[in-house]
Amino acid sequence: MSNLEINKLSINGQSIYEAAFVFYFTDFFLQFTTFMNFFEKNTFHMFSYLGLGLVIFKLFFLDHQTIKRFIVNLLALGFLVLTWRTSSDFMLFSMGIFILGAREIEFNRIVYLYFYIGIIILTFVMISALSGIIPNLIYRREQVTGTIRQSFGIVYPTDFAAHVLYLVLAYCYLFFKRITIKSYLFFCLLAYLLIYFCDARLSALSLVILIPIIIIGKAAQNMSIMLISNGKEIQQIGVKGEIYIRGTGVGIGYYNNFEKTSENFIQNPLQNVYPEIVYKTGDLAHYD
Repeated sequence: MSNLEINKLSINGQSIYEAAFVFYFTDFFLQFTTFMNFFEKNTFHMFSYLGLGLVIFKLFFLDHQTIKRFIVNLLALGFLVLTWRTSSDFMLFSMGIFILGAREIEFNRIVYLYFYIGIIILTFVMISALSGIIPNLIYRREQVTGTIRQSFGIVYPTDFAAHVLYLVLAYCYLFFKRITIKSYLFFCLLAYLLIYFCDARLSALSLVILIPIIIIGKAAQNMSIMLISNGKEIQQIGVKGEIYIRGTGVGIGYYNNFEKTSENFIQNPLQNVYPEIVYKTGDLAHYD
């Protein structure tokens, strides 16, 4: 990725892409809040256009170019413009631009931006709605039950709940190793609040389902595969060895089958300092 220096200020593709994302995300977020009641519909669109322009600038002037890549990018851009004009779907065009310009971009940093900017904007919108600065739209799901649904400054309660869900997902991605039982309790509390205030049952259910998924993911994260032959671990390419599985996800044996358990769930043959049960698969493999 190339750098562009202007008055000793170094500008690279990563910083340009991040700035573009901030402009576009801020505009897109605000479009679905009741702040738009005070502005004309296209007031903030300039931020989206600026963001897309920055991505295109990065794509053609900061990314490493070959003639083949330049032609492919140009054709892809033309296809996106054609799709936009024929379908009138600007969202499809803008998402395509961001995907096209994402080469050599650190995805983690984009998720960080989404997480922290999303929290700031959502908190600001909520405070503005609860303090009466902007309307806090109230909906009733059914005339019979009269379920009250608050939107907290977002145009619809379900959209507010979706923002909360996606921010939680971003948190889980960024801070996966920090998630503890307290995090699970907080997710359950959020799910309860989304049902109580917004009656957003699908987002609340998604938050609850997220908990066992994370638990399984944490167990899988501590798993590893070893290739062992003659009591030694194989790391060379092309050399065959038997597959052993180790980690917290390894079970303690087969149900009601002691003989099979003692055959496959054994002490790690690479060490005998402390107890460590590994799963001996009986299958052979080699590294390519």
